[in-house]
Amino acid sequence: MTVEINPQPIPPRNDEPDDSVAVDSQFASLSDTRQRARRLQSYAVFYGKPTKEIVCTLAKYDFAIVESRHWQQSNLDHLHSDNPNCLIVAYLSIGEEDDKPNHPSDPCLDIKPYDQCDGRVEIKDDWKLGRNKEWSSSYINAGKDGWQELMLADLQVIIDKGFNGVFFDTVDTAEPGKYPKTRSGMIALIKRLREQFPDAVFVQNRGLSVAKDTASNDDQTLVDRVMFEDVTTSYSPALDGKPEVYQRQPNADLEKWEALQDQIGVPLLALDYVKPNLLPSNNMPGSDEIAREAYDFSLSKGFIPFVSVGALDQLPSYGELQPGG
Repeated sequence: MTVEINPQPIPPRNDEPDDSVAVDSQFASLSDTRQRARRLQSYAVFYGKPTKEIVCTLAKYDFAIVESRHWQQSNLDHLHSDNPNCLIVAYLSIGEEDDKPNHPSDPCLDIKPYDQCDGRVEIKDDWKLGRNKEWSSSYINAGKDGWQELMLADLQVIIDKGFNGVFFDTVDTAEPGKYPKTRSGMIALIKRLREQFPDAVFVQNRGLSVAKDTASNDDQTLVDRVMFEDVTTSYSPALDGKPEVYQRQPNADLEKWEALQDQIGVPLLALDYVKPNLLPSNNMPGSDEIAREAYDFSLSKGFIPFVSVGALDQLPSYGELQPGG
């Protein structure tokens, strides 16, 4: 896929005082934090451990999505001292269960670090729908009451730890091609989480058909922002001895995502993946050019772009395209 490259400036950080931006009347009932989430102009995703350099880099964005298990109160304090208006939300998989469990409410975490925990949270067999071999996980029926109780417990720990909200991953378990009969259960779970946490920021990843019922342009919206992965690129992790794969390809559902953006009234968060440190060769572009192509394409569609490595454990700049660390 070839996209005309028109260099664009990095979106500025939104560090104006909160009361300097007019609040739309239809969102006046939302918490200040949720209103701020609708105004963000830049974001980053980082699932690694937060060094001082990483925290300083994340503070250059309006919004950060991270893995809560790696963050201590000192990291959160550092981030907000650098940028008091930076919102930070924690990853939570609500449609899949990793083979190596990662639940903030796991009692093991009260006495041991994550990498020493053996996963004491019980996942019942009748919650599981099938295997996602690519990501070494099991698809989960989000409508199961026990799973919903676990998600409520996980989110409570995340909020108590000081995060502004949560990033819902694996919502697409309920999509056509996977387990669409669980769609109503997925929506019910998100509604239940919103009822329990009315002021928290919710970001939904993928789940196009679900988003039609969870995202709206009024104060009844269940989620505040929606992410759209693999806009012009895709990534597959290493599997069965085969290396990880990065590809350049247009997303087949692009027009549907654009229609959703019109529905919800705020730009989608666009996430693309580019292999780092790839040098140009034999008329093939290097990492920086591929990242710029992806970035500018998303901007041309009105999305808010971010480009990173597949594991999301780095903050690459791709030739100063975006703040890196």
